[in-house]
Amino acid sequence: MPYKYCSDCGESFHYDPGQEWKTFCIACFKRRKSTERGQSDPDSVFVSRAELNRLRNEAAFYKGQCFDFMARENGFRPNQPPSAGSKILDKLKPLISDLLFLAHPDKHGGSDPRATRVTQALLDLRKEVSA
Repeated sequence: MPYKYCSDCGESFHYDPGQEWKTFCIACFKRRKSTERGQSDPDSVFVSRAELNRLRNEAAFYKGQCFDFMARENGFRPNQPPSAGSKILDKLKPLISDLLFLAHPDKHGGSDPRATRVTQALLDLRKEVSA
């Protein structure tokens, strides 16, 4: 069974021999046809693969922020053996200055709030490590 990748969403889809001209998966094809006819389905949501990856990365970032907050407040990381945190911290100690240099908001035009949050977290970590 031959497969191609959809030009819209990037997902693979099956096509029959003689249908090499197809460029969209069935979901994207139907979505395009309905918008051409002026119809729209308010319940359908289309997210590109790049947008989906960006959202997954952002969710992972915030998940890490939550774990870091829990570690600072409670002194532990859930679902992780106690020794793993100290191993990670030992590896990060010599890199904190470099990470601060790379993440500092001035390196990112001062307009990215993520740079400020990461820099603040690294500064807090540096205080904890040196104490």
